[in-house]
Amino acid sequence: QAPSPVPPPLPPPRVSLADPMADEEKKNPFTVLVCGGGNGAQVATAMYAARYDTIAVSLFADEAARWKAALGDDEYELTLDTGKVLKSRPDDITNDPSVAAKADCIILAVPSFAHGQYFEAFQPYIRKDCVIACMPARSGADILLSAKLKEKADDVIFVGFETLPWACRFTEWGRKATVLGTKGSILAAVTPVTKSGKAFAALQGLLGVFPSVSCSPTNLGISLRNPGAVIHPGVMYGRWCPEKWDGKALDEKPLFYQGVEDFSESVLLGLTNEVQA
Repeated sequence: QAPSPVPPPLPPPRVSLADPMADEEKKNPFTVLVCGGGNGAQVATAMYAARYDTIAVSLFADEAARWKAALGDDEYELTLDTGKVLKSRPDDITNDPSVAAKADCIILAVPSFAHGQYFEAFQPYIRKDCVIACMPARSGADILLSAKLKEKADDVIFVGFETLPWACRFTEWGRKATVLGTKGSILAAVTPVTKSGKAFAALQGLLGVFPSVSCSPTNLGISLRNPGAVIHPGVMYGRWCPEKWDGKALDEKPLFYQGVEDFSESVLLGLTNEVQA
């Protein structure tokens, strides 16, 4: 018996421009706000702007206007620790808090004393399910957010990071920066915990493969064990306390981490033991 003829191959599927699946695959707008104008904020802005709608926001004096003028019509140049160079441009650099109405995600890369100012300024404009991440959160950032956002606090997703993702420095303010090193992993906690999936997906997407964002159970844990809250004041006390400094001017600027000696080590260990007690 002769074998049955092999049917001809099916033609490739035709995808209509009106196909809803095609629409989903190509249209996923995402807007991120990066708050601040320092090293971390400029690096984050340049990194995210390479892929997403990105707006830099600074409420400090005239920093936004100075950054906008420094960049002009050029692209920001970011040198990564991989040797790759990213060139990108934020959609805007502004001091107008109303841009929070556009944001799917807000990154605060500012000192912790400024968190409250941004929360309060964004409160009238912030939208439901916006992811608000503090890099780093330091202590009590979730409590501060609740106090400043008031009734809107229950509608947003707060993420407290234990530290910044990178060691970085701008090499030409407002125009160029370098990532000196990227952490392998960092801890972050989400409030409410039920929104962890949405928050971690957004933030890992912004950061890339590294650092890997690991889940910490609560923002209380982030507050209590935050390394910056132990190391920074401990090192400063070890350098400038009455036992170590006579109040006279030094011949040269002291190093920070590299200047830690036995006395400062004992201060840091004492603070660590108190946190763990």
